[in-house]
Order: sequence, then structure tokens, then C-alpha cells
Amino acid sequence: MHPLAWERFTNAPRVFFAIEGCIKSDAILSAGVAVLGVPSVTLWDGPEEELEAVFRQFRDEEVVIVADSDWTRVPGVLTQAMLCRSALRRLGLRNVVVAAPPDNGIDKMGVDDHLGGGRSLAALDVIDREVHHGRALEWLANRNGWRKDKTWRAAQLAECLALHADPDGNISKSMRSLAPIMAVRHHSRVGRGMHDLLECEAIIVDGSLSALQGTWHGNHFVRELEWENRPIITLHPDLRAETLPPRRLGGREVRHMKNGLLAA
Repeated sequence: MHPLAWERFTNAPRVFFAIEGCIKSDAILSAGVAVLGVPSVTLWDGPEEELEAVFRQFRDEEVVIVADSDWTRVPGVLTQAMLCRSALRRLGLRNVVVAAPPDNGIDKMGVDDHLGGGRSLAALDVIDREVHHGRALEWLANRNGWRKDKTWRAAQLAECLALHADPDGNISKSMRSLAPIMAVRHHSRVGRGMHDLLECEAIIVDGSLSALQGTWHGNHFVRELEWENRPIITLHPDLRAETLPPRRLGGREVRHMKNGLLAA
């Protein structure tokens, strides 16, 4: 957090969390609002107790996770933003959204470019990507004779996958990447979860779910389960997330300068 940002958190109805670097955080600060951030898109993912310590005071405020405009073209950006959103929601935050500068399909634009071009934070696009909670549980319960706890776990995995699959319901990632997406600790749980979803026809698999105990990463051998050949997983159409057309974040416009910084 920039030292000048501290006073802006007092009674702030909206808090910005920049996950694309400190320059982006400082640009948001120049708009006169409360902001904190991390140096790059993956570094929000600290220990849960640290996230809890930072964000527990914002349960009643809107928290806006700010990504770059290339989320539409770089799957990893959307993946990290949605993982961050899910993590904050699990901590009990009531209103967490992901927003980014509008994408022109050509140039990558960060919030610093966006604000530097004379646009406001209110003109950021909110990425409305949600799953219908309860739909997967009902869908799975009608198609198997599993115990309730197994059905619930499978439904949770299906919902997590849906948030990070492409519009056609496809996702192809390493076990290392799928573990946080599926909100599980151990890579073995990824494989078991996929087999459960395949058994009840919640997914189809292009390839094999066979995994190896350990893989080479460059010159290092990592003793973790990994796909023998990474499969393409496709969710059943009934279980896919819905991505609504982007809407503007809205809010008050920035109008004047104070101490060299833009202020509301």
C-alpha cells in the first residue's frame, strides 16, 4: 500500500485491489480512492490467514479487483482474477467484483493507460462471470445414487471449473493449476474429482485422465502428480458459467486536483 493511500480507507465505500503491479496501484491512487495491490497477477495468492488479516475489515465495502484489458485474450489473467475473487468471497466479503479497462481487441491496456487517457475508474468494465449456485448440485443429484457428501463435492468442483473454462466449456490445465481452481489442496484430489465428474457425465474428456507421480520441469524433477498427457476437459452445457456483456463499474467521476493527486 502506498503511504498516501492509508487515509483514503477511512469510510471508503469501495476499495480497489490492483493485481497487475505497483504502477497500476499508484495510478488508481491518483484517482483519489482507496487502493492496495501486489506486484504481479499471481502474487495475491498468499497464505489465507494473511488475506484474512488484510481484507477482513472490508466485508461491507465493495472490493474491486483490477486486471488488464487482455483478460479476454490471455486465459491466465482471467484465471488469476477469478481465483482471487473466489478466495476473497470465501473469507466472507459480500461484494467482490473483477474489473478491467475495455478491451479494443488490439492493444493491451492497463488501468494506468486507461486513466492516463482521460477516462475514469467508473468507465472500467466489470467482468460478470458467475455460476448458478445449486444448479450443479441439483443436476448431479438427479443423475447418480451417490452419498450426499460425494454429490456435494462433485458439484463444488463442477462450479469451480465452470468459472475458469472458456465459453464453450473447455479447460485444459496442469494439475498444479487445477488444484487451486478446484479449491483442493492435493493434486490427487484433482484426478479423483475429474473421475467423479466423468462418471456422472458432467464432463467429457478429450485424452486421458492418467497421471504420473512426478514430472521434469527443465532440469528439476518435481514429485507431484501430473497428467501423463494433458487432457481437454469439456463441461456439460447445463453446468457452464454465464458471462454477461460487460457493464460499466460506475460511481463518482474524478474532477479536481489536490496536492498533485486527483481527488474525488
